[in-house]
Amino acid sequence: RFGYAGGFGYQEDDGGFKLLGHRYYDPSTGRFLTRDPAKAGRNWYVYCDNSAINAYDNEGLAKVYVGTRPVGPGWHVYILVEDELTGDTWTVEGGPSRRTGGIIRDFSGPTGPNGGPDGGGNYSSLQPRVIPPDVVLIKDDDRRGEWWYSKLNHIGGEIEAEEHNYWITGPNSNSFASTILQRSGLSDEWNAVHSGAPRRWAPGFNILLPRGGSD
Repeated sequence: RFGYAGGFGYQEDDGGFKLLGHRYYDPSTGRFLTRDPAKAGRNWYVYCDNSAINAYDNEGLAKVYVGTRPVGPGWHVYILVEDELTGDTWTVEGGPSRRTGGIIRDFSGPTGPNGGPDGGGNYSSLQPRVIPPDVVLIKDDDRRGEWWYSKLNHIGGEIEAEEHNYWITGPNSNSFASTILQRSGLSDEWNAVHSGAPRRWAPGFNILLPRGGSD
């Protein structure tokens, strides 16, 4: 028997197991019968982090998340990209520059130590290859994580070159994140999972940065 899972088909045998691509899935337990060959995360038997309504995983090569961290009374929004084959992770985020007169700068880069606010990527100082428990999965894709990071980082470079002025209440780093989602075409995925603004107070997230820097 044949059925559909999102935009992808599956076959079902007489025992009720569903063949989703290369692995059989048991709908009674919500688990695959064999391990994920990408060996992503800690549980190699679940499907799309148990969020099959919001995501599909036809090959399982990359995931894109949105996360937050506390900054003063509010929260800083960042985007996290994971390559499921290698485990490599990157952050895509912006912040105020101390060297260029307070414009919004792109601080995207591989997760891990960095040189401070103007010293390189990974502004949020996330640990390499670690997915924080409170991030929100918005994209599970068949393209590699490096492809997604390069795409989002390119947009971040465009935003920095536009020299938007940074303000605490916005435009700010949260405006950078929401503009990345909008220009990359990920806004629909974000809104489907999160219905607009983050649950935590993130001032400036509702401000989209205009192309050309005329803010």
